[in-house]
Order: sequence, then structure tokens, then C-alpha cells
Amino acid sequence: MKRSQVKAEVSRKGEKTTRQMEKRQYRGSITVFLSLLILLFLLLICTVLEGVRIQGAKVRAAACLDMGLFSVFGEYEKNLLSDYHVFFLDGSYGTGNMKKEKITERLVFFMKQNADLTTETSDVDWFRVKNITTEMEEFLTATDENGKAFLRQACLFMEGIEKTKEKNIGMLEAEKTKNKLRLFKQIKTEVMMLAEKTEEEFQEQEEDKINLIKWLEKKQQEDFLEEMVLSGFPVSFNEISEFEKVSERSCIEGNMKIPRGSEKEENLFKDYLFFTFGNAVGQKERNGLQYEQEYLLKGNRSDWENLREVCEELLEIRWADNFLSVRKEEEKKKQAEEIIEIWKRQTENRKVKKKDILVETENVKKTETELFLLAWAYQESIWDVKKLLLGFSVPLEKVQDEWETDTKFWLTENYMELQTKEITDIWNYEGYLRLLFEMKQTSNLPMKMLDLIEWEIKSKNETSNFRVDCCIGGMKVETKWQIDPIFFRISNAFLGMGQKEMIYTVKGSFMYEMEE
Repeated sequence: MKRSQVKAEVSRKGEKTTRQMEKRQYRGSITVFLSLLILLFLLLICTVLEGVRIQGAKVRAAACLDMGLFSVFGEYEKNLLSDYHVFFLDGSYGTGNMKKEKITERLVFFMKQNADLTTETSDVDWFRVKNITTEMEEFLTATDENGKAFLRQACLFMEGIEKTKEKNIGMLEAEKTKNKLRLFKQIKTEVMMLAEKTEEEFQEQEEDKINLIKWLEKKQQEDFLEEMVLSGFPVSFNEISEFEKVSERSCIEGNMKIPRGSEKEENLFKDYLFFTFGNAVGQKERNGLQYEQEYLLKGNRSDWENLREVCEELLEIRWADNFLSVRKEEEKKKQAEEIIEIWKRQTENRKVKKKDILVETENVKKTETELFLLAWAYQESIWDVKKLLLGFSVPLEKVQDEWETDTKFWLTENYMELQTKEITDIWNYEGYLRLLFEMKQTSNLPMKMLDLIEWEIKSKNETSNFRVDCCIGGMKVETKWQIDPIFFRISNAFLGMGQKEMIYTVKGSFMYEMEE
């Protein structure tokens, strides 16, 4: 081989070797490229997955708080709901001493049941969260704003109750009754003053003569409730003396805003009063006071005292109505005048040497007639109240045929039989109590109801420490949750970053059906 050929061959081999060496410098670049590309995709996938997981964990945290709040209020006071139709949690848990820490502790306990669902057989829970802090920011009690929270729930309950067809006793009847009472008191005062001017004619009469002034004074001093006891009416003598009044003591106060109620709230609350609480005629099964509606009107700690004062007011209402109606009826006035004439003739027959009982002047005759009608109306009113207590109805404005007492015998001691004519009317005992509530516009009514509720629940052995101002009707809570990374651990490992937790804040509230 020629020398020139050898050199050419060596040159070709050198070029080939050089080209091969140049190619070997770029080997593995695709592998590196694909590896980096896969890593980027892996980081992207992990980021997406972690984002989805974090959002799911946030939903888990919110759901845990909601379920925790519902679980806490699932331990509501059952006596309040079953007997009084209101929903409250006893925040003292039977101790009578409410502590926010105890309620928070129960809430944390219930939230933990759903925060981490890992088990002994499976430690995988992609959405697990950890509660760090829980704080009750706001709460409301049954006694807040003079029982407004209790009032709102009572009205909400009554909205779901079917309305009765009975006529509601409103302000019109109340105003008419007030006007009657004012007129009656004025006339009664005038009649009694005129009668006292002729007092000598009414003193020390014969046996069959009646001193109407003394008769009225004696009758008004008598307590006809004692007659009711003797006749078998089940009068209660229950007293609440060992318990304090919620309406008069300093109560625990919440800081949560109570939504405003509707315009018809007042009427709904009065309907709730008569639906839930008992009275002397329609009693509820209670361990405390039996005459609850009477307590709400009068506020005494004794059933007897409350009933006596209510009956005195009913007697006054009936006396005013009976007297004002009877003095308009000519037939009744004629009967009264006939009785008076009989008395006069009896006096003349006995040849009484002193002045006749009836002085023959027109004014005195009118006074005596009205005094007779006043006494007659009083006796009729006593029968009216007795009828109401026995469950009968008495019209607010009676006509002649509806009178019970007889003209000839109502003043005799042996006239004790009550006719009890059946009258279908809304003016039964409850109807008159409704009238009294309308007339008096009783203040602080929700707190007085809470008096009764606390006394009743306290009277039971298992709830002897119950306090109604410890009853929680709603609360607002702030919680903080820790969300540990899972998919970010891969990217953090590549980036050389440490483990970082995410802190998420969740706020929640519970208020029983009070949203505006």
C-alpha cells in the first residue's frame, strides 16, 4: 500500500473516531430530559392532588364543626321541650353552674369523632384534620333581654299550631270593661254616700228587715273561696317558698344578638300562655304551683292567694256588669221596688214608733232602689264567679233571662242552691282570664313564665339544680384546624424544604330556628 493511501486511511479513521466521540458527548440527555419532565408532571400532579385534598380537608373541618354543634345541642333539656315546647341546652349539665369551658370541651369531643377516621386496620385518611383551638365567642340564654330568646321560641312553636275557631278577646272588650268599671265605681260611691246619709233609717231593724249597707259590708268581707272548698271544689294550697324567683334575681347574660320577632308576636305569646300553662279550672300535671296563669297575673307564691286575688277581680267585673245591666231593665227595677214596699208594709204592721226605713222622698226612694239593685247584683256576681270555677260560662253582658238569683229569696240565708244554667259562650273561666291579661297588659310576662318553669323542673329529683338562666339557646364558635401535608411531602423533599402545616380557621353558629 502506498504511503499516500495509508495516510488517507488513517485520516478517515481519525475523522470517524472524532465523530463518534462527538456523538458520545450527548448520550443520556433524553433520559435526563424525560426524567425532569416526569418530575415536573409529578410535582404538578402532587400540587393538584394536594390542593384538592386541602379543600376536602377544609370541608371536613367545617362539617366537623357543624356536626359538633348539632351534637352538643342534641343534649338539650328534655323537660323544656316536652312540657314547654322550647329548645334549650342546659349549659351547666345538671350542676346549676354554667361554664363555657365545659360546653367547649363537649364540642371538641364531638368534633374529634369525625376529624380523623383512621382505624387500627387502616391508617389512611386523606382528609384528616386536627383541631388546635376552639373558642365560644358568643352565646345567648333563655333569660337574655328579659326572656326575649324564650319568647321567640314560644312564638315559633305557636306558629305551627292550628288556630282555634274561638273568638279572640282583644283590646275592644278590655276597653269596654275598663269603662264599665270606672262608671260602676262612680255610681257605687254615690249610692253608698247617699245611703249613709239616711243611716238612722237603716239601723237596728226588726228581725225580718234587711240592712243592705251592713249586708254588703259583711258579704265583701267574706271569702267565698272557703265555701268552694266546703262544696268540694279542689282548691290548691301549694306554695313555692324555698326557691328564688328568676324574674327578681341577677341572671347570667349572653352576648349574642337575638333576631327581632314578627308583628303578631304578642298575640302568639298569649296563645302560648294558654296552650302551655294551666289554671284553676284547667290544671296541668305539675309538682309546683297548680294555678300557673293566676300566678302570671298576680305573682304570689301561693296558689290560694293568686286564686283569691283573681277571683276578687272577676267578682268586680261581674258586679259592674250585673249592676249596670239590671239598672237599665225596668222589670228588675219594678221587682226591687215591690220588695221594698213589702218591707215598708211589714214595718207599718209592727207599728214601729221610730221613722220608717224608707223616707218618702223621691231621691231617697231612688237611692234605696239602687242600693237594693247593688246588693242583688253582688249576690248574682258571687254566683257568676262560682259558676266560672265550676266550668260553666257567664256572658260578659247578661240579659234578664240569664240571671240566677231570684228576687224573693236571694237575701235569705237558706238560698244556697246554684242553678247553673247551661250557656254556650267563650266567656268561661279561661275567657275571663284572657280578658284580665288584656286589661292589665302584664309586664315582664316571659320572666314570670320562666319562674314557673324553673320551679317545676327544680321540683324533680333528677333536675334539682336546674337554673333557667344556664339554658343556652344558641352560640357562635371559632375553631382553628391543622392540615398536615401529604402530597406536598414529595415536592418538599425535592426542593429541600421542611414539613409545613396549614392552619385553617372555621367559624360556625347554632340558633334554633331564629334566622331572620
